[in-house]
Amino acid sequence: MNKKEMTEKCRMILQKTDIKETVSSEDADWLLRDIFPNHPEWDWYEDKGKITHITVDKADHGTTCFYVHFGEERQHSISYIKCIKNIKSTRQ
Repeated sequence: MNKKEMTEKCRMILQKTDIKETVSSEDADWLLRDIFPNHPEWDWYEDKGKITHITVDKADHGTTCFYVHFGEERQHSISYIKCIKNIKSTRQ
């Protein structure tokens, strides 16, 4: 899957998941396996504890974002765009 396809899939997940709702387990597995570990600050997220689920919500600046949850009380937004931009290109 190339970067454009990854971006389209992330957008599709955001669109099909209602605000404040949990992302499906299949989509969450894909995000946690193939997208989020590419975030330039992924170590910071991992240090926060076990991610229990991912939701979709509005950010303070108005965009729709993914939020990773570390238990019931702690959550933090994560940019799929930063993740995808950080993936090394395999083009020669």
